[in-house]
Amino acid sequence: MKCALIVMSKIPIGGFTKTRLIGKLSKEECAALHSACLYDICSLLSKMGWPSYFSYTGIPTTGANVSKEILEQRCNLPQGLLKPFELLEQKGKDLGERMLNSLRQVLEHYPAAIILGSDLPQLEVKTLQEAAQLLYVNDIVLGPCSDGGYYLLGVKHPYPFLFNNLPWGNDQVLRLTSERAKEQKLKLALLGINRDLDQWEDLLFFIKQGEVEKRLHRLHSYRYISNLKVIKEALERGNLNENTDKANLQQSSGWGSS
Repeated sequence: MKCALIVMSKIPIGGFTKTRLIGKLSKEECAALHSACLYDICSLLSKMGWPSYFSYTGIPTTGANVSKEILEQRCNLPQGLLKPFELLEQKGKDLGERMLNSLRQVLEHYPAAIILGSDLPQLEVKTLQEAAQLLYVNDIVLGPCSDGGYYLLGVKHPYPFLFNNLPWGNDQVLRLTSERAKEQKLKLALLGINRDLDQWEDLLFFIKQGEVEKRLHRLHSYRYISNLKVIKEALERGNLNENTDKANLQQSSGWGSS
């Protein structure tokens, strides 16, 4: 069974992306982090050689087709990185509708599709291979996030009930999605839990993870985060841990209120 891959992404624009990190990082740093994550995930998918799609949002519609070269420039990606990808413009009023429309288009051409976000640079080939294998004997495959969402969804049919009226960005997304699948008597398989890079504590965890997983040091995103002034300061203080730094940040910049 041939499985296609879809990466969903906003165009990295300061103030438009990684907004939950604004306050600890500047808007420009948030956009640069997003670009670094995009570089890593697109590089990974390119190496796999599977049919791949880049589903984007954030470029004003002008009626003209957006080229891969324009996307690479807007996303601050090296020329040619998006060459293996087909382009999809995201359409819909919320994330769920945009995901559903992307899946519908791709599943017209392939018997299965895996859709994922752009903020999991540490994702491994073996995880995608496992997801594809699980789709042989299951209707739905989910990759749970530690924050209650999911980082990956694999399906063989575009099921609207998985996407309609969900509180996207809420810690109940995984639970509600799983419940809806079970209500429809669909076979559901779960991958291992992972952690995307959305919030300050995610960056801290990522850096600590690199002390054990040396492969992370090769990632653009890891090198970028390691060189951020705020991360270096935390390392110098010797208290690079979630609780301490979260408390410091809440006191200094009101983090967590958005």
